[in-house]
Amino acid sequence: MGSNEEIRRLAQEAEKQQLFAQKVQQQNTNLTSQLEMYKERVRILEGINKDNNYLNEFLEADERAKRYNKQAQSQFVRDRDIIRDLEKQRDKLEFDVKDYKRQKEEYQKTQTIFNQTQRNKEEKYLDDILQLQAKQ
Repeated sequence: MGSNEEIRRLAQEAEKQQLFAQKVQQQNTNLTSQLEMYKERVRILEGINKDNNYLNEFLEADERAKRYNKQAQSQFVRDRDIIRDLEKQRDKLEFDVKDYKRQKEEYQKTQTIFNQTQRNKEEKYLDDILQLQAKQ
């Protein structure tokens, strides 16, 4: 019974880990799309007249885009590492679940053999009693 509960617990933990990995992937996708939007804004600003106001705005936007790009790259690396760790955890949990299932099957086989042996012993015992009673 305990192994069934452990299997369920491990399966639930694996599901949680997969949901977390999906959320991290979604966040990464969102950050990538935001980065592309900022890059597009920078391209638009490049086409604007070169007077000082526009040039200053362009330079500021370019700096922001570069900072954002660096942050996005750092976030991407962190997300990638988190996903790798989660995949390793998921793989270990899957292995553990398979191992618990294998152990459960072995226990069930052992229980079946034990029950058969017990029945055989009971039947032999009853046969011996009947034989003894018949001899009396």
